[in-house]
Amino acid sequence: MDRFWTLLRGLADGRFHSGSELAATMGVGRGAVWKQIEHLRRCGLVVHAVRGRGYRLASPVEWLDAEQIGRWLGDTDPAPLPQVEVVPETDSTNSQLLGCLARGESAPRALLAEIQRAGRGRQGRRWHSPPGGSLALSVGWRFHRLTDPPAAASLVAGLAVAEALEETGVAIGLKWPNDLLAGGEKLGGILVEMRGDPTAACDMVVGVGLNLRLSEAARDTLDRPVTDLYRLAGEVPARNRLAGRILHRLARTLYRFGREGFSPFRGPWQQRDLLIGRQVRVETPAGDLAGVVLGVDEQGALLLESEGRRHRLVSAEVHLGEGW
Repeated sequence: MDRFWTLLRGLADGRFHSGSELAATMGVGRGAVWKQIEHLRRCGLVVHAVRGRGYRLASPVEWLDAEQIGRWLGDTDPAPLPQVEVVPETDSTNSQLLGCLARGESAPRALLAEIQRAGRGRQGRRWHSPPGGSLALSVGWRFHRLTDPPAAASLVAGLAVAEALEETGVAIGLKWPNDLLAGGEKLGGILVEMRGDPTAACDMVVGVGLNLRLSEAARDTLDRPVTDLYRLAGEVPARNRLAGRILHRLARTLYRFGREGFSPFRGPWQQRDLLIGRQVRVETPAGDLAGVVLGVDEQGALLLESEGRRHRLVSAEVHLGEGW
């Protein structure tokens, strides 16, 4: 893993590096370098190879760095400061962090990865995380007791990420319960998982996936319209700064959510609500409903008016228009 990390950092500048140079840096033979290059390609990274010149990335990449992220994370007072760890590759940052908490490791803590082999969204959907072209992070938090349903954590986390993204000048909309959209297309999403009893001590992991710059090949693998920050802002934002600001917002938000519940976040969330007043189709465990969204209540549940009746939905899949 250390050699893999060395290769990633060695190619970060987007310039050509010979196989001999990379082999010497990594402490391996040139055949091992070639195998690692092929692994990068399988992960979705575009690596050019030119005889006599070596290998280079299609464009420079700012790889994640725990120390730099920590500087941008800054002071989260009164919330405790999360411990930040960056790994080059993992199956899922959420799954790895849940395992850490299950073993009794300290919280809060944050885990970021350049490559997720099995990133997940809601309903078990696969989340594509191309190296350098996305931001995949998870935050583990230990609550003494939750005053509102755990599902509301998805809403407050989405709001925290939206506020961090708005610092870059991008307008963000929220689609209940866990999607971040811009220009009508999906930019990112939230996945909340927990262990323990929410009415007592429990551990929660909040996963965040954001598209920074997706290749056309990556877009072709997705089943819905998506966008990325490169298209929205004209450049890829500094990844360590963005990660630090997101973690800052998440830490302060989760701390307050644990003490006050969803209620203080309801107003800011509804200001960014893309569903309110819209006609939707909703899939629930009890069957499908069609109606108009009235907003969310004090505990984050979706309020839907359907055939003259008001429904309160805690868990559902909402569809609005093509691609949603």
